[in-house]
Amino acid sequence: MNVEHKNTEPLKQMQKILIQIISLAILTSCSVYRAELQQGNLISQESVAMLRVGMDKREVQKILGTPMVRHAFTRDRWDYFYSLKQDGKLVKKTNLSLSFNKNRLTQISGKAAE
Repeated sequence: MNVEHKNTEPLKQMQKILIQIISLAILTSCSVYRAELQQGNLISQESVAMLRVGMDKREVQKILGTPMVRHAFTRDRWDYFYSLKQDGKLVKKTNLSLSFNKNRLTQISGKAAE
């Protein structure tokens, strides 16, 4: 009987450890982490203030970066979108559209990030 008791003791310890590991895994999986999700170009008001009607596309791109959307049929319009989600909720959304004529900036519409 002593021999049987000694053989089952390591099994009981292994079971306890396994139960603890499973319990820990279950408890940690209950809390859901939602990462902050940023999409698009974050354009500041300071950057938009640097734009001037008459600038060429290269100058605009140096200030704002590459636009999020360049329309296939309307190459003279650039759109800069930005959205920020925290905990699955939309916190911030901006849309800035630029129009060009003959490679020169003609119109700025929308708003930049505050």
